[in-house]
Amino acid sequence: ISAPADLYTDGTTAKEATVENNLVDTSVAVSDITYSSGSAPKTAGTHIASVTAGGATASIEYTLVKRNAAADMFVFSAPANLVYDGTAKYATVEVSPEITGMGAVTVAYYKDGVAVDPVNAGTYTVKVSTAESDKYYALTDVELGSFTIEKKEITAFATVADKVYDGTTKAELVEGVKLGIIGIIPGDKVSIENLSNIRLNFEDAEVGTNKKVVVDATSAITGDSAHNYYVASSNVEGLTIYPQKISAEVEGRGIIELINNRGLEDKELVALIPI
Repeated sequence: ISAPADLYTDGTTAKEATVENNLVDTSVAVSDITYSSGSAPKTAGTHIASVTAGGATASIEYTLVKRNAAADMFVFSAPANLVYDGTAKYATVEVSPEITGMGAVTVAYYKDGVAVDPVNAGTYTVKVSTAESDKYYALTDVELGSFTIEKKEITAFATVADKVYDGTTKAELVEGVKLGIIGIIPGDKVSIENLSNIRLNFEDAEVGTNKKVVVDATSAITGDSAHNYYVASSNVEGLTIYPQKISAEVEGRGIIELINNRGLEDKELVALIPI
């Protein structure tokens, strides 16, 4: 008597032992195979098959086992839209078509080692678990892959003040006017409060009209949802850097006002008020 060659169970197929009659006296009656489980076993566990011939009994003990599920039995696809929009982004996880008999599948998402819904910007590790079935043992938190939700771009807009030439590109907001932002998902809490982190710079330091200012507020946003956004640099145009007026006393001639039109040589000073 011999155990079945395939000892993996699927919960439905009977795994029968086999008997080879090598008796010289073929007239000796050989009984049917009997099983400790009552019939040919279908489920995982240890079973005994027995056969009787001429008053003697031969037995074989064998163990049926389930298969172990593995990551390569699943098909994983990352979400299509991976820019933050305030909604959860779930991967597609399916059992491979050629695999049958798998238990119920559960997918979990881990960010910084904590199981969470994949809503906020950041990198998520996707893990799969399965319930035990007749054919497969349970599977717990096996990694299938990962994906990253990118921060959403928002734009800052500002009312920037004209200025008098000071030799630098530094610009400032109009006094009393706050920087605004557009592109925030409704309900998210994001604001620009830390004005010291806002960088406003003219394209160059020279006197002129229709000047452009670059607004960089990337480090200035705050709020519970700020980590889901980044601020794109924006431009404010149509500004003016005015010449700087200076005063000089000419000996015996009184006070005159001069304009320092920097960008020219210092010696080229133009009198605003004739003597």
